[in-house]
Amino acid sequence: MYQIIQLNTDCICPPVSQKTFQGFCPCKFLTKNTQEKHARRAGGGAAGFPQVPGFPANTYEDISPNILLYSSLFFITNVITAILHNYYVYSFLFCILTITSVIVHSNDNMYTNIIDKIAVLAVVIYGAYMLYNKIIINSGMSCSLLVIVIIITFLCCVYFYIYGFLTETYCFCDETCIAQKYHFIMHMISSFGHHLIIFL
Repeated sequence: MYQIIQLNTDCICPPVSQKTFQGFCPCKFLTKNTQEKHARRAGGGAAGFPQVPGFPANTYEDISPNILLYSSLFFITNVITAILHNYYVYSFLFCILTITSVIVHSNDNMYTNIIDKIAVLAVVIYGAYMLYNKIIINSGMSCSLLVIVIIITFLCCVYFYIYGFLTETYCFCDETCIAQKYHFIMHMISSFGHHLIIFL
């Protein structure tokens, strides 16, 4: 399970957070925006943060406001749509996701990330459950086309996030503006896909 590892000066996590699951540091899950913030704190000699190679002290400008904080609010449309169609559990899950998404994009760390991932997983699982039930009940060309579009939106999100994570591109690009752009697009696509599940 989790174990404490030796302090790694190449890691942007504070020493107390340098835990690993099979040798994987949790700082990998942080966005580039947060990594830069942590590195800036490290360069300034904040307590508990090591000096990070490649991040000299006092050379960082303030990072522009995170657009993902605002794009997270778009999930409110899913909350409203689900309520109007009497899908109250779906609405509740999207309400939780909106809250966790706003929190993680305003205070990105290992713990808020875990909570947000749980909320995302809950929405995905329940959305898949609703989609499966609607496919069984409904039939016809229009239904099939919507299902195809829904699957495409899901695969797009997987591509931007999972593939981006593995290759450090898209949502995990080294350039903060590019990473935020693709994460913003992922928010829009996922919200649209779940809207289609409700309308199906």
